[in-house]
Amino acid sequence: MELRVNKVLKKYAENIVLNEISLMISEVNVVAIIGPSGGGKSTFLRLLAGLEEYDGGNIMINEHNLSKDDLDSYRKKVGYVFQDNNLFPHLSVFKNISLVLEKVHDRPEKDNKDLIEGLLKQYGLLEHKDKYPHQISGGQAQRASIVRALAINPEILLLDEPTSALDPALTYEVLQSIKKLKDNNKDFIIVTHEIGFAKHIADHIVFIDNQKIIEHGSVDILNNPKTEELKKFLDKVLSYE
Repeated sequence: MELRVNKVLKKYAENIVLNEISLMISEVNVVAIIGPSGGGKSTFLRLLAGLEEYDGGNIMINEHNLSKDDLDSYRKKVGYVFQDNNLFPHLSVFKNISLVLEKVHDRPEKDNKDLIEGLLKQYGLLEHKDKYPHQISGGQAQRASIVRALAINPEILLLDEPTSALDPALTYEVLQSIKKLKDNNKDFIIVTHEIGFAKHIADHIVFIDNQKIIEHGSVDILNNPKTEELKKFLDKVLSYE
C-alpha cells in the first residue's frame, strides 16, 4: 500500500476537523489509526474512502489521486466496514452481500453464490446465511459486514472502529476475523481503540489528536513515543491493562 497525504484540510462549515495533515507511507499492508475520540480519525478514513470531499490539499492511495480520479469508479475498488455493521435489516446475510455485487458491480445473484458462500464459510458464518441481522449476534453481523466488503475483491479495505459497539467476547471474535485479513495479505487501514491489537496487527501506526497527525511510524512508537501527546494518550488507555 502507498499512501500520500499532502496538507489535507477538512471543515464542516467553519469547524476545522482535519488541519492540513500530511503523511507519506509506502510498502505496508496494515495501517492502524489511533487517538482520542473527536480527533478526526473517522473523518480521515471517510476521506480515504472517497465518501467525503476535502477542502484543501491532496490524497493519493496507490495510483489513485482522489482530487482527480472518478470517485464513483474509485469507490468500487474500496471495501468499507462501518462501526455499526450497516447491514440492511430487511435482507438476509446472503442478500446483504450479494446486493452490493448486483447493484454496484453488475453481477447477477446466481453468479455470486459460490463466492459468497466460500467467504461465509471462511469467516464462520455459512450456517447463518439465510438469517436476518436481528437473528445473529453483533459480532456475527460485523463479520458479515467484513465479508460484504471482501466480496468485491477490494484493492484496499477500510475499517472504522469495527468493535466499538461490541462487548469483550464479541470484540475478540471480530478481531480474530481482522487478523485473518492480515494473514491473507490484505491491505487495510483500521481506526481502532484496541491499542494492544494495533500493536499486534499493524505495520504502521498513525496517531491523530486535535485535528492533526501528531506522530506516526512503526509499532515501536507505541513502546517509545516521541511526542508528549502520544505518551499521555498511551498512559491513559493502557493504565488498567
